Amino acid sequence: MSESINHLKNILKQESVYVYLIVVVLTFQLLNFAFGSISLAVFSIVSLLNAAFNRPKKIRALAPPVIYFVVIVISLILTEDNENISSKLILALPFLIIPLSFSFVNVLTRRGVERVFNVFSNVLVLYTILLAINALTRYKASKDIDVFFYHEFSSLFDINAIYLSMVLLLSYIYLLTKTKSIWDLVKLVLIVVVIVLLSSKMIILFLGIISVFVVLQRIRSLKIKILFLSVFSLFCVVLLSVTKIKERVNDEMQSNFAEVLTTEKFNHVYFWTGSSIRLFQGRVFWELLQQDKKWVLGYGFNSSQEHIKTKHKKYNIYPGFQEYNFHNQYVQTIAELGLMGLFSLSLVFYFIMKNALETKSTWAFLMVLVFASVFLTESYLVRQRGIIYFLFYYCLIIKHAHQK
Repeated sequence: MSESINHLKNILKQESVYVYLIVVVLTFQLLNFAFGSISLAVFSIVSLLNAAFNRPKKIRALAPPVIYFVVIVISLILTEDNENISSKLILALPFLIIPLSFSFVNVLTRRGVERVFNVFSNVLVLYTILLAINALTRYKASKDIDVFFYHEFSSLFDINAIYLSMVLLLSYIYLLTKTKSIWDLVKLVLIVVVIVLLSSKMIILFLGIISVFVVLQRIRSLKIKILFLSVFSLFCVVLLSVTKIKERVNDEMQSNFAEVLTTEKFNHVYFWTGSSIRLFQGRVFWELLQQDKKWVLGYGFNSSQEHIKTKHKKYNIYPGFQEYNFHNQYVQTIAELGLMGLFSLSLVFYFIMKNALETKSTWAFLMVLVFASVFLTESYLVRQRGIIYFLFYYCLIIKHAHQK
């Protein structure tokens, strides 16, 4: 018996166990929610076993997500909308489980964190190849070019194009700052192509800005810098000529923001763009806040959708938009958790940014900026996939800062 326990201890002391477990969790989030939940449960159990044999190291920076979870629990207990509390708590559990699990894993070093990103980037290559094969097969059958773009391209595994674009961009950031081999360059090129096909305007914009920033920082020769900027400019021109991307940019140019903010009655065929519907959701949020005065704890975690629907019906918005959340995580947090929630979310960003700056890690700093920016256009923490990705990247950055 003691020999078996010692064998288990030796296994749990191996960093590779946690590196590959983390990669499995990140990979399974790209498949479906059942796989994602099971893999997270396995990672948590293994981490707990490690804590039983090896004393965990306390890291204060892992506490903010737990504080956010406490605010969620308080909001669900004290707010009026207390339906389906158990399902909402299950959705929120990763805010508690993931930071605790990482605090139990005291064998994960900086090199181990970097291995996670490297291995996961290889998984993403395989994943995107499968998406491309699926798109080609569908194109042969339908001759519809749309299968190569946006949600259609990512439909094989039923994942939102923006979520997938975000994951690819985070991998791109790491590879761009750490590129050392031809294989890394191949992965970078493939990721760029897929991000373009997924057609998220904001992610493509980040891709361009980050590429220019990092490459110009790494290149010392003025001639090569000029050459890079010339090639990059040509790439942008070509990119804007791609029909699907050009259509989406042109659609955005037709947004009438003044009309969105003042119209009292829309119709079901009103032309909405990505930015105009987000602005309207901001209007809905402000009106709800003025109407119900939910400043302190909000409506409760994951409890704002019915209130949004009520406003949409009032303004005669197309019914298909009634399931849209606020598409802004900061607004979503205030609406559902009030100012207490916004404060606890601010703590999360304060600690992750502080640790990224202290280690002078370019990739960590850029990842934090990307998350902070994407939160302006997406309610990233209202879905299991978004919560788990955000928390894993948060904990990996914190671990990278505190381990040797």
